[in-house]
Amino acid sequence: MHYSISIIREKIIDEKALAYIIDQEQMINLRFRQTLRAIMLDGLQDRVHYGKEALRDETTSDGSGNT
Repeated sequence: MHYSISIIREKIIDEKALAYIIDQEQMINLRFRQTLRAIMLDGLQDRVHYGKEALRDETTSDGSGNT
C-alpha cells in the first residue's frame, strides 16, 4: 500500500492533534483530581497519614471516626 506525501502529512497532523487533545484532557483530569483532593483534605492534615498502617478505628459520640 502506498500513500502520497499529502496523505502522509495529513495523517501525521491528525495524530499530533489527537495526542494534543488527549494530553489536554489528562491535564484537566489531573487538575480536577488535585483540586478535589485539596478540598477533601482541607482541615484533615493532622488526621490523614500516608504510608502508615491503621492500628485502630474509634467512633466518637458525634459519629466521626478517629484512627
